[in-house]
Amino acid sequence: MLWQKGTHSYCENAGMVLAKLAPKTVGIYGADLTYKDFLGMQSRYPQGEYKEAPAYLTEMRAKKTPQELDTIREACRISMLSFYALLDSIRPGVTEKDVADELEHQFRSHGGSGMCFDTIVASGPVNGACPHASVSDRVIQKGDFVTIDFGTRYHGYCSDITRTVAVGKGADAELYHIFDVVCEAKKAGQEALHAGLTRKELHEAIEAPIKAAGYVTPHGFGHSFGLDIHELPFINGNDETPYEAGMITTIEPGIYVPGLGGVRQEDDYLICDGGYERLTFITDHLIEL
Repeated sequence: MLWQKGTHSYCENAGMVLAKLAPKTVGIYGADLTYKDFLGMQSRYPQGEYKEAPAYLTEMRAKKTPQELDTIREACRISMLSFYALLDSIRPGVTEKDVADELEHQFRSHGGSGMCFDTIVASGPVNGACPHASVSDRVIQKGDFVTIDFGTRYHGYCSDITRTVAVGKGADAELYHIFDVVCEAKKAGQEALHAGLTRKELHEAIEAPIKAAGYVTPHGFGHSFGLDIHELPFINGNDETPYEAGMITTIEPGIYVPGLGGVRQEDDYLICDGGYERLTFITDHLIEL
């Protein structure tokens, strides 16, 4: 049954499908289902017993099928093309909001379905030092480091990339040092990747260069994604569960210094037997605009 806009809601349509199939029990999977949408679905099939789906579905989703991987690769490709098309728009005098709006335009122009999460554009010594800053009307200035965390959705699947760029010559030499440390940490994680590596071991590999340089990262080092932008498994310093071939992960170290700014670099990887496939490959070198 196809959903026709303007007739029933998506969840009501799902309920109509359930009414035809007539299952005794219906598993609900996904934390994003609102109570209103649930009631809409239930109204079309009140006979069913609705339960939270079992945990093994999360484990099943962690390993991507070949078809899912092809779709994710295309989402990543569109995001990379869109980012490179965006670069000419990042200059002194434009706002963070201007940059985010232009990036969404580029996503759609290259075949994506807009943003799969709210784009982060964090510039300067205040916003740039906030790991998950909201896009603001701050005007980008010459000498700013600007962190852009972005991704488009393609056929329902996400991508997730971050790059920090310099607008002209950076105002503080420490930011260049921080950039080098972050890149070293991402590379260390990347080179450690293979099926059988534990989440804890990956966390430690990424963290080591950051600790050695005297910094900390105030957020996780990465996560899986797919239909949702954040999916299990997460890179976790306390989790000794090994990765399996067919899982994907981001690697996203960042360093943030209040009053100075911040740097984050993030790429997406497919974990394979004996290694990895890098899914995103925007240059690792600092882009100076």
